[in-house]
Amino acid sequence: MQNPFSREQINNYILFYVGIIAIIILFYILNTFLNPIEVHEKKVFDSNITEGYVIEKTIEESPPEKEEKNTIRLLDKAY
Repeated sequence: MQNPFSREQINNYILFYVGIIAIIILFYILNTFLNPIEVHEKKVFDSNITEGYVIEKTIEESPPEKEEKNTIRLLDKAY
């Protein structure tokens, strides 16, 4: 059986694949240097509630609620 590829063709394929790998590595290196990952500070919320922020509603303080007439009429049956 004869070899369908000559030595020069095999060398060209190998150089082609090595060139593609080199370009991929080059883009990876440029991406890591030119686009650094930003580190964000962790947000900490105060879970303690002080008395100044607590609003207590009593029945006497709240005004009576007005009954609003609903303009949307619902169907008697659900289909």
